Amino acid sequence: MRTLVIIGAGFSGTACACQLLARSGDHADNDWQIHLINASGPIARGLAYGTRSPLHLLNVPAGRLGMDPAQEGDFVRYLEDNGHRYRASAFVPRMLYGEYLESRLRSAAAGHANRLRIVTARVDAIDRRPAGGFALTLADGSTLPADAVILAMGHLSPVAPLPALVGMAPAYINDPWSPGALERIDGDERVLILGSGLTMLDVVVDLKRRGHRGPITALSRRGLLPRSHRAQDAPPATIPLDRDALLQARSARRLLKLLRAAVAQAEKACIDWRDVIGSLRAITPALWQSLNDTEKRRFMRHLRPHWEVLRHRTAPEPFNAMNAMLEDGRLTVRAGRLRAVSAGDAGLTARWDDARHGPQALEVDRIVNCTGPGHRIDAQRAPLLHRLITGGLLTQDALKLGLMVDPHCRALDAGGQPVEGLYYVGPLLRAQFWEATAIPELRRHAATAVNHLLADAG
Repeated sequence: MRTLVIIGAGFSGTACACQLLARSGDHADNDWQIHLINASGPIARGLAYGTRSPLHLLNVPAGRLGMDPAQEGDFVRYLEDNGHRYRASAFVPRMLYGEYLESRLRSAAAGHANRLRIVTARVDAIDRRPAGGFALTLADGSTLPADAVILAMGHLSPVAPLPALVGMAPAYINDPWSPGALERIDGDERVLILGSGLTMLDVVVDLKRRGHRGPITALSRRGLLPRSHRAQDAPPATIPLDRDALLQARSARRLLKLLRAAVAQAEKACIDWRDVIGSLRAITPALWQSLNDTEKRRFMRHLRPHWEVLRHRTAPEPFNAMNAMLEDGRLTVRAGRLRAVSAGDAGLTARWDDARHGPQALEVDRIVNCTGPGHRIDAQRAPLLHRLITGGLLTQDALKLGLMVDPHCRALDAGGQPVEGLYYVGPLLRAQFWEATAIPELRRHAATAVNHLLADAG
């Protein structure tokens, strides 16, 4: 029996394990023994689904969130089987999705006796064995042999917008999802949130649930706020786009012009702009790969914030809650570049440059970093990945957005060659495909890795 080690038990690792076990009947030689290794915390949760707040909702309707691309409606079936009355179009609490993942993982393990072992441990090193495969060194000094490894680590920890902020804890909260982070904020405290996207929205909704009464200010470079999904029962429409023209554009400016034209044409036909953005989803990886590094940098510098709010939308309920707080003055949004933060007797003073109104200053009691997950792979945030990069088994893209893989999700080494038996599935695939954070993409990437693993082993 061959050994597969999956490192990371969030969505990507859980999906890889379940999909491999589910395909046991399709491949007579599928004799893989799986070790699913999680460094800490509950399995099948990860960053996104570890929340226990019922107000933190999924950003995709339940009917499109089955863990396996071959069973898109599986999540809705799970909800029905467990007494949760949600329609396929509903935006469900994220904690229920974590329960679904764990349930499916444990069911898969029970149905394939002795094929899946869940391990709580930290992997410190991965080395190639001369005879093939890998040797993993765990934090306790023990080693684990593996014929194949799937790296399924999720989001990296956030990076402080200013290095000086790190030394201002606990008044500064770098990671709002660290245990007990928001519980430290008293109800009347003045709060400055850095970032105005989906993480900001989660934090604002959570503070509201806790009865927070103090003023909340959200600061981001452009002051862009999340957009909302529509509340609708029917699946979104697919708009025919000129794929060839989009792929031949090869520039961020030209793509923007074509997209604006497509939205204008759709509006004339009474078609919602969301359907145009959604119709880009299938070709977004190809569009990203059609840009050279210069154009990718131009996109990141000028267009990325606008793309993020249009593409990654929130459920209607938290969107409405945010608007209510904006209207009654509990939440204020400012646009500008943060320049400095200083500590004094009155708390923290944040200073930023506003393009319209010049230098601004605000005294607050707490600052919360909501700029989102980081993608900087260094020895502190991702020691194993950093070690594999320095050792030549992994390579990053030129923009340092993530990891490079081949079309089968096999890791590319320092020479650009696929490493046999070493895969990566997770959000760091944004370097290769850009779209790499939502369930529909991640489950497909998991299936790609699993299918190749089975075909290669056969």
